Amino acid sequence: MLAHFFQSLPRLVEQLFQILLIFAVLGSSMFFIGMAIPRDRFDYTNAFYRPWKWERNGAIYEKLGIKKWKDRVPDMSKFVTRMYRKKLSGLRSKEHIHQLIVETCCAELIHVLSMLLSPIIMVLVAGRAGVVAMVLHALGNVPFAIIQRYNRPRLVEILDRIEQAEARAATNARAVAGKAAEETAR
Repeated sequence: MLAHFFQSLPRLVEQLFQILLIFAVLGSSMFFIGMAIPRDRFDYTNAFYRPWKWERNGAIYEKLGIKKWKDRVPDMSKFVTRMYRKKLSGLRSKEHIHQLIVETCCAELIHVLSMLLSPIIMVLVAGRAGVVAMVLHALGNVPFAIIQRYNRPRLVEILDRIEQAEARAATNARAVAGKAAEETAR
């Protein structure tokens, strides 16, 4: 039994190297595709990006403990300076929040595409190792897609509140200007 294991070890190492190389190529390719897609192509009101009823406004993800782990997964924007920083900072301008929403759309699309491309691994890696690698690759992208689906509705809510506040401020400003004009006309 042990002798058979050691005889098959070179094949296992070869397959592991092959899998790691495929993961690196797929990951890098998807990263560059994500960076290349013009951000104006994303519409967060599109049916694909809108919350689905079964998500129950993120409650389903909270049952999965998302609040405990979402900030612990790797975030490429921390390492690649060309990427838009995925942090909700003290600056909560309408433009900043909108850009974060668009970035969630892009990230979700890239991770879903990565999942859909996972069967390529089975074609490139023979046997059970290919199946296991495909499943791991697909499942490895799921948390990242879930994070986008969880964060986006919250960001949209913040954007809506900012826009409502701006609309109230504009209405108040027009009312004050109208009163001032009336008093000046008298």
